[in-house]
Amino acid sequence: MVRYSFPVGLFHSQLHAGLSRRTDTTLVRCILMPDYIWRPIESLSDTERRIDLAAMRPLYENWRASKKRIQQSSPTQLADFNQRLIRRLSVETGILERLYDLDRETTEALVAHGFAEELVTRSNTNIEPALLIDLLRDQEAAIQLVIDCVTRRRDLTKGLIHELHAILMNVRALRRL
Repeated sequence: MVRYSFPVGLFHSQLHAGLSRRTDTTLVRCILMPDYIWRPIESLSDTERRIDLAAMRPLYENWRASKKRIQQSSPTQLADFNQRLIRRLSVETGILERLYDLDRETTEALVAHGFAEELVTRSNTNIEPALLIDLLRDQEAAIQLVIDCVTRRRDLTKGLIHELHAILMNVRALRRL
């Protein structure tokens, strides 16, 4: 079963996202892509440059208008919405990366109320609830770091990349998987 929200689908074009950080990539390439030969990233082709994203414009405008309306009526409501969105991205990122399975009801409870271990029972997931919460908090921290970079609260530096890598490679949590 594949389930993810629209934003997660945009950020994770392949369901095996993150596999390379948990698995020997040489082994994966040999098994899944035996004819693969590494090449540096190439510039966009003329065909790719001609892709018309005009269909996305109404969606963007609708989002901006809705955000402005919410912000004007209740800045607290917008902050709550943003926090729930980050929690949803955190949960669904781990599901897509196959770190854990989690039922829909528990997903919704964690998104609505925060990452609290008492919201999860062992029957809701395929890993221990305490480990699930650790992984979710790490995912949340990584997403917040990326948001800080995108919104220019933090510069994209080598140090930021190292920090992001450290969050995603949290040995304490991954060792328990």
